[in-house]
Amino acid sequence: MSNFAPGAGLGPATIISRSTDQLDIFAVGLDGRVYTAAWQPGDTTWRGWWPIEGLEVAPCAPVTAVSRAKDKLDIFAVGLDGRVYTAAWQPGDPAWRGWWPIGELTTTLHAPIAAISRATDKLDLFVLGLDSQVYTAAWEPGDADWRG
Repeated sequence: MSNFAPGAGLGPATIISRSTDQLDIFAVGLDGRVYTAAWQPGDTTWRGWWPIEGLEVAPCAPVTAVSRAKDKLDIFAVGLDGRVYTAAWQPGDPAWRGWWPIGELTTTLHAPIAAISRATDKLDLFVLGLDSQVYTAAWEPGDADWRG
């Protein structure tokens, strides 16, 4: 794929295990799109790189991934407008769902986002705002939107 060349000065790759012996990796291509690849037992090589459509980010930008429950993935990245966005995937989804903005906070285009699942289906995010303050947001089932 001409738009994705690992080791070509791109941003960091994020790898996560969404269930036993299943790995997913995420990185940003030269075209500013987020890509993913996957590995599971029986694979002789990684499968992918597939684009996760709908959001353009700065080349070399970091992508953060978290598994909030078995076989559920959530990813986070900063869009070209400086806002934090999220997309989600779970078995049965024909494609990734999202990208949804999280609140109105803006940050730098290469800001790292820390994400953690503190319990099944509960997510917490942390990011540095343009004012150099750390901001947090939280989500759990039943929330109409992110809190914070």
